[in-house]
This record gives sequence, C-alpha cells and structure tokens, in this order.
Amino acid sequence: MRDQIALLGISGLAVTGATCLVALNYSSAVKSEFNDNNQFETHVASLSESFLDCRKNRKRLSA
Repeated sequence: MRDQIALLGISGLAVTGATCLVALNYSSAVKSEFNDNNQFETHVASLSESFLDCRKNRKRLSA
C-alpha cells in the first residue's frame, strides 16, 4: 500500500511537470507570434505613413 501511494505521488508529480513544460513551450510560442505581429503592424503603419507623405508631396508639387 505504501509503495502504491509513493508511485501515485511520483506519477502525479511527473504529469504536473510535463503539463508545466508544455504550457511554458506554448506560452513561448504565443509570445513569439505576438511579437512578430507587433513588428508587422509597426512596419505596415510605417509604410502607410510613407505613402501618405508621398501623396501629400505629390499634391503639393503638382499644385
């Protein structure tokens, strides 16, 4: 009986540790994707601003 309780505790600890490792890995992947999306959003905003500046300059030069 004592061995069964010890085995149950050790297996529970192993399952908890594995779950924690999977969660940390998933968290890292989500954070990386979030950072990539933020960089893409910043790049798109910069391009939009550049295009707007070009249109303003074109209108100013053609007027």
